[in-house]
Amino acid sequence: MRILLILFSILLVNSVIAEPKQLICESNPAEAVKRWEETAQDPWQKKYMKDYISTYLAQAESCKKSSFGVRIKIIFDTDGLTLSEKSKAEMGSTSCWGGDNAVEAVEMSATPSVISFGDETNLFNVDRKNLSAGFGVTRNHKCKIEDVDTSDNVI
Repeated sequence: MRILLILFSILLVNSVIAEPKQLICESNPAEAVKRWEETAQDPWQKKYMKDYISTYLAQAESCKKSSFGVRIKIIFDTDGLTLSEKSKAEMGSTSCWGGDNAVEAVEMSATPSVISFGDETNLFNVDRKNLSAGFGVTRNHKCKIEDVDTSDNVI
């Protein structure tokens, strides 16, 4: 009986510890506004991409009304944070100018200081201490971590 109780306790603790989480990482919309306005003013763009200048300015206006520049949403299992090998996560993004990327499976790896999502050519890195994030060494996103509600899942 005692062994059953111990096994049940271990299973219960493992199921509580390993749970899906999501990171919501957002960049500042002012950065996107600046980038689109600078693109619209660029001499090369004006000469060779003149038909797109109004689009660039419209995208800047859209970002002025937004609370984020780019929002990246990553869903992962906390078990992956303790594994020495890579694990899987889901990652998708949307932008203030209307660009959406479909949610796709990505690799997740973790060190004591950084969690990385993606492949070697396009890694999105999250600092574990302050939840600042970005691609490569850039840290222009601020993240928050949330629980994932799986109660409505059919499977």
